[in-house]
Amino acid sequence: MIKEETYTNEQVQDILDDIKDLPENYMDDEGIIGTWRYGHILIYKTKEEEEEDVYELVELYLDGEGNPHNWGPAFLGTVESLRMALKDAEEFPPVTKFYDEGKFEWEDPSGGWVWTKQKK
Repeated sequence: MIKEETYTNEQVQDILDDIKDLPENYMDDEGIIGTWRYGHILIYKTKEEEEEDVYELVELYLDGEGNPHNWGPAFLGTVESLRMALKDAEEFPPVTKFYDEGKFEWEDPSGGWVWTKQKK
């Protein structure tokens, strides 16, 4: 059973202020909070037939229409998150949007991919 709660105007304003302070990748371009899921993004497309393209398992941040608009590292610290990641990776095709619209570079010493959007 879902517990109903009542909030004061001050509490509602605090919640709205917290939402405004969320990192950019939690909101779409219009400031609307979307959802997220795990997914694969294309990092590097090989030119050699015997090599495989490089993909990264990430958390994809989706706009209100379900389209990816940003991504972040996948946090897989629980068995449940591993199950969710496997389910999402099997259900959805790899995302090429970021590869198509930008450039990935490996950043040392942190050891992570950094994406830079390229001008059209």
